[in-house]
Amino acid sequence: MNIKILFAAFAVALNLGLIIFVSFRNRRHTVYKTFILMSFCLLMWNLRVVVSSLIETKNISTIYFNILNQIYYPLVTACLYLLPVLALHFTISFIEIRSGKMKYFIRICYILAVLLSLIYIMNIFSSRTYDYMLEFFVLPLFIISLIFIGRAYFRSTRPLEQGRLGLLFIGGTVGVTGAFAEDIFSALGINTFGIGNVATAFYSSLVAISIFRHRLFDVNLTIRRLTGFFLTLLILILISYLLSEVFKLSILAPYVYLFIVVAIILVFGNRIMLYVENILFKKSKSSSQAITEINSILETAKNTNDIFEISSKILKNNLNISEIAFCLYDSNLQIYRLTWPAGLRNTKIPELSDSNYLIKWFKYKPKPLILDEAKHLFKFGNLEMVTESNFNEMLAEFETLGYEAYIPMMFEDNLEGLIFTGAKNNGRAFNNADIHSLELIANTCTLWLQRFRMLEKIRHLEQLAALGEMSAYIAHEVKNPLAIIRSSAQLINSNTQDSKFTNLIIDECDKLNRVVNKLLYFSKTSTPLSEKVNVKKEVTACVKEISNNLSFKNIEMPIFHPRNILIIKFDIDQFKQVITNLLLNATEAMKGAGKIEISISEDGKGRVTLRIKDNGPGINFEDQTKIFDPFYSTKPGGTGLGLPITKKLLALNNSNMRIISKPGKGCEVIINLPYWKE
Repeated sequence: MNIKILFAAFAVALNLGLIIFVSFRNRRHTVYKTFILMSFCLLMWNLRVVVSSLIETKNISTIYFNILNQIYYPLVTACLYLLPVLALHFTISFIEIRSGKMKYFIRICYILAVLLSLIYIMNIFSSRTYDYMLEFFVLPLFIISLIFIGRAYFRSTRPLEQGRLGLLFIGGTVGVTGAFAEDIFSALGINTFGIGNVATAFYSSLVAISIFRHRLFDVNLTIRRLTGFFLTLLILILISYLLSEVFKLSILAPYVYLFIVVAIILVFGNRIMLYVENILFKKSKSSSQAITEINSILETAKNTNDIFEISSKILKNNLNISEIAFCLYDSNLQIYRLTWPAGLRNTKIPELSDSNYLIKWFKYKPKPLILDEAKHLFKFGNLEMVTESNFNEMLAEFETLGYEAYIPMMFEDNLEGLIFTGAKNNGRAFNNADIHSLELIANTCTLWLQRFRMLEKIRHLEQLAALGEMSAYIAHEVKNPLAIIRSSAQLINSNTQDSKFTNLIIDECDKLNRVVNKLLYFSKTSTPLSEKVNVKKEVTACVKEISNNLSFKNIEMPIFHPRNILIIKFDIDQFKQVITNLLLNATEAMKGAGKIEISISEDGKGRVTLRIKDNGPGINFEDQTKIFDPFYSTKPGGTGLGLPITKKLLALNNSNMRIISKPGKGCEVIINLPYWKE
């Protein structure tokens, strides 16, 4: 059994597997189309070795022999002429050369390849002439492809892109050299043992890795993986060869066996490669060191800032990362905002909401993403989320932030935040080991953050419970004496002509009574009524009532609403209180002049969205995390209970709110309300 035939069969099986895999993955982009056709041409070129062995051993009938002469060999020749053109077309698509002249050049090359194939079929010249024609057509095109790849490599400044181009250049060089060496040595009568077949298989493998496994471009890791892959295949090929020799199998049996082996590799290939890699190479300690260290050190953390500082130091020390930032979800404002380090706030990382592509992406695909691979993944990944219309917008949003790696912090399928990291200080690209470490550290940080949040929530609930009891006690103790003072002032007022001071006492008693009522309302938990509420009608009534106040006569309050009537499920009195509280907050912030836009809409998810947007001074970033805390207020004389009560009423009625505000640019409150369902 000739070892060359086994290598050829291996190359055929590999190319066939790649064709099937890529066809199912993505067939739309030019890169994938040209790769499929390239693999088919290489498959036909390698298959000729197997076919030739069948002819030499005379294990073929006359009919099939005629078919081979009349159909197969002309087809192989056409594939050989088309192969360099496809390789060039693949190259300019992969590195995105958009020159119009290059497109015309590619078309001319395709026409020449077809013409040369027809000339060969018509058998006009001698066989030696055809060999010269083939070599003088094929070799220059391959060289041009390699020149383009090399030029793109030296022009690129990004490690991951350089890694992809480097693998393409190595694969192209090995493939071309091996294939031509095979023909030259065969012409000289030297046994090549299938070097050309192995070289073309190597080329196809590197091209496939360049397209799909775009995180493997750390040089050491790439060498390890390829070594493990080809050693595994070599062992299986030798086993196939020994079986055919020992058991005297027929000539087709080894090929069938080899096809089964390759199919197994395509399914379990990653596990096999990792197993061989672990035997041959020492396993990287960076991942295990980082996780062990972070778990042991985080036990000393006293607050969330300690978690961020410890995680940052570990990442910088173990993975040599230049810069790290944590962006976490703020449940009060319902946005993702920079949490640590505070020095970057308002400068590098903007506030992010569900409408940002960055957040949409990680909810759609909660896996770490490297900036270098984002463009490649968005363009070639065959993803439902990425379309031609939003491709540039998505990429621009990632590039604007300027970080190298983005790692989601997931907890129970919810995106709790993101870790942003800069490039590695040594200039090398992130590899799979680094990504794995980042992912594990992100998961560990998330669990510790949830632990601290749970403890803080428990403490906060205990404080609220104690505060509620105290508020109820104070309110009850103050309410009765307050009623006595007020009634006494009214009695004095009825018996005297000068009511100036008694009226002042009555007004202040009423003001204090409102505060007491708020304290009582905050301290008790009331069950809301399940009522039908016409959103437009009740909002209009609240706006009209506030507009009647002379203090707010210079404030515009237009209402935008759909034509259809939107009915929600809400306690009607509590709904009026919510709207009134929010409108009063907005009007008081604008100090008597300005505009409040109120819009009512459907979100398409079974809920009604109510937006209240003003053009006032906005809320300072330092205050935004505290606005829902009881008794916290920035207004002179404010009680700090308006927003906490509003949030509580919304929660009782299965609703929620978030606030978007930038200092000097106004404030927008977004409320999600439940539809009424019969």
